[in-house]
Amino acid sequence: MDTSNVKISLWEKLWKKMVYGHKFCTVYENKFRHPMDKREGIFLSIDICDSVQIIAETPENKILLVQQFRFGSEELSLEFPAGRLEKDEDIIGCAGRELFEETGYAGQNAKIIAVLYQSPAVQANKTYVVHIANCRQISQPHFDEMEEITTLVATKAELINSIKSGEITSSIALSAAAKFLL
Repeated sequence: MDTSNVKISLWEKLWKKMVYGHKFCTVYENKFRHPMDKREGIFLSIDICDSVQIIAETPENKILLVQQFRFGSEELSLEFPAGRLEKDEDIIGCAGRELFEETGYAGQNAKIIAVLYQSPAVQANKTYVVHIANCRQISQPHFDEMEEITTLVATKAELINSIKSGEITSSIALSAAAKFLL
């Protein structure tokens, strides 16, 4: 798809004001002005720390999935191991740490295969999709205080079936799967 002839303007930010702060996110009001016709509007944005989604692949080419209760949806969610980057943390290091904490697995040759925006209309944070090969369980998981996670091992066909059946509903997990499978 050729987008070189698309003419869309970057709006000018006039101001940004914090309206709510929490250790996991900050909510802002932002006033923007269109550069040509001078329309103005106030828009909310949410600053959330960057995160990782880990596509952990075993030597047998099986994929690790985790299932856990999610407080936002108030449902069990089937997804990839994931977590947020700590301040100044290396992306690959974070992926290895989160994989180990949530599953007890470790692997090799970690590499970033995609950078995703969860909800670019209101969020600027990035989710880094990290593939880690040759993953083996070397320990029991080490959950955070509020986590309870089950690890599942799936073939690529089972992963695809979980997507098709609607078992995987996390949009970021679906996007990560697409980057991995396509």
